[in-house]
Amino acid sequence: MKKLRNIYQTQDEPNSSCLLELRTIILNRDVILTESVRYGMPCFLYHKKTICCLWVDKETRKPCIFFISGQQLSHPQLERGATIRFRTLIIDPYNNIPTDLINTIVSEAVNLVRVRSRKSRKRKNQ
Repeated sequence: MKKLRNIYQTQDEPNSSCLLELRTIILNRDVILTESVRYGMPCFLYHKKTICCLWVDKETRKPCIFFISGQQLSHPQLERGATIRFRTLIIDPYNNIPTDLINTIVSEAVNLVRVRSRKSRKRKNQ
């Protein structure tokens, strides 16, 4: 918990407040989501599977939500990450946070994990 607090507190304003608000939006989206530090950044997990992470882009200095299975998410606002698998939603800390958009994308990402979990359970039971 200390690591998480330090990650948010070491950011400059307005990024610190923006990241904290993003954290609240994501955690309020689904009661099963949990938060952990992975890869040196706050990550949000659904049944121990990483859904997304928060970080500040080094070039733009803007907060971002990094979606792990982004290639399966279909939203025009998501930008392609360093690899095909990841997608990024860049947030402008000086404008209103697109809460509805974030909720939609996080819900879709959680549903992807649910579907994959069901499929893997079916294979194990066969």
